Amino acid sequence: MPLLKSFGKLAAIAVLMLAANLTAAQTHTTTVDLLKGEKWWGLYVSGSIPQPFGEPFSLQTMEPRENTYTVSVLLSSNGRYIYSDEPMKVTFDGERFTLVSPHEKVEVNKGGRNLREAYLLCCHNNFAPDGGMPDPVWFTLPQYETSFYPGNFSSQDEIVAYAERLLSEGFPPGIIVIADGWAQPNTLYRFSQSLFPDPAAMAAKLHGMGFKVMLTVTPYCSPYGKHFIDGVENGIFVTGRDGKPVIVPQQGGMAACYDFRGGTLVYEARTNLREIALEKGIDGFVFDCTGVLEALGAESPDAHEYLSAWVDLTPDVAMSQFLPYIGRKFGSYIHGIAMLPGQDRVTSAITATVSAGMTGYPYSTLVNLLPDGGRTLPDNALMAEYLLLETMMPVPRVRFAPWQVTDPVLYEAVRDAVNFRAGMSEYITSLVDETAKLAAPMVRHMEYVFPKSGFWDCDDQFMLGNHYLVAPPRAGETKRMVRLPKGTWYDRDGRRFKGPVVTEVDCSDGRVACFILNGK
Repeated sequence: MPLLKSFGKLAAIAVLMLAANLTAAQTHTTTVDLLKGEKWWGLYVSGSIPQPFGEPFSLQTMEPRENTYTVSVLLSSNGRYIYSDEPMKVTFDGERFTLVSPHEKVEVNKGGRNLREAYLLCCHNNFAPDGGMPDPVWFTLPQYETSFYPGNFSSQDEIVAYAERLLSEGFPPGIIVIADGWAQPNTLYRFSQSLFPDPAAMAAKLHGMGFKVMLTVTPYCSPYGKHFIDGVENGIFVTGRDGKPVIVPQQGGMAACYDFRGGTLVYEARTNLREIALEKGIDGFVFDCTGVLEALGAESPDAHEYLSAWVDLTPDVAMSQFLPYIGRKFGSYIHGIAMLPGQDRVTSAITATVSAGMTGYPYSTLVNLLPDGGRTLPDNALMAEYLLLETMMPVPRVRFAPWQVTDPVLYEAVRDAVNFRAGMSEYITSLVDETAKLAAPMVRHMEYVFPKSGFWDCDDQFMLGNHYLVAPPRAGETKRMVRLPKGTWYDRDGRRFKGPVVTEVDCSDGRVACFILNGK
């Protein structure tokens, strides 16, 4: 009897030890103390908080949230890096990181001596590029959007007229991105016959003028009519917990959302888009499913699944743009990245773009600078700020018709910026090639290019490659300070500066301050 009691106690202890071991095996915790003077970047593909990290925060990586996409990548100014293929919880208290992973013990690696070496070693060891890259025209031609002018639901004649006016106003040809509303209502991506009676002729005319043509593709469908009723019966729409179709607000009304996570819907959509590209002469597509992700919930696994299926919708065309998706680094497409609201626009935009580039998503464009989500047209100064900033990003984006900036000085500054960027095409092409082969980001933090030189906190200017320093003006700003690193610099007027030096720049003419290292 005592033997049985002893055995029972031992068994109970064994069960408790096994349970404890299983619990321990399910969670791995790593703490990383900051070294003296060490700064850290990373984590955010889109929607970044201020970097390098200074204020305490806590987040779960690799969960799609509204405007925010994170990965398990951390990079140090002292050459250390942290990387995981799996999600993990990252907590920063201002002095140390705590990393909790249910999958593995996350290691801290010594990647080199500085931020650049930490990034390059982390990248090439874990998510090296395969040499593929998007069509260089993404980066050398301005991307003219039509959502504000001539607007959603524009006709092909209005689109052609817009392109003609751009040329007559002295702007270079670029990429015309036709806003939502081009498709026949309640069809899966077929041109509206009333607005686009001959889209092939429109595309041919625009091509003859030197423009590329893209279409904005959304998953939205009018929640009425036979197509909608049949779709509900056939289960082709995203549904909520009550089993009813999710209805989201869209410009001009409400919409149901196609569900591309199963069935034949993906095949049909891809087929229709491919036919449009081949038969109508359309060069590419901008895929935007933001409204669906918001409806599914910030941390819902359904949002992640939907985003994965949405990316797979992309047909085999030369030009595609969509939201960042985990595991699709360095692809032959453009990522639309966002800034978090409530921050200084210039600093936030630069931080978001820099962070995307150092987490494996260098081919990016800003998608949501506007404070109200793009429902109203900003004032002159704010429009000019957006346009001047975005023309110097990896994808030079013109989200408003330039002449909507009615202030003559600012309008001239916008025209100057768009043409200046177009004139950089040879340099930009070489930069895209460098990124594709070597993985170096296109937009680079000052600390990345000039390590250990006191630029870790310089977040309102950036390097485009290793030779162009860009300092965008803010709305209403007449002067700004620019910090030039060691070297010989030339401004756009040919004036010479010997760095390191801090110089005051006159912004009263609205022009982007740009300095070229060694005049290259």
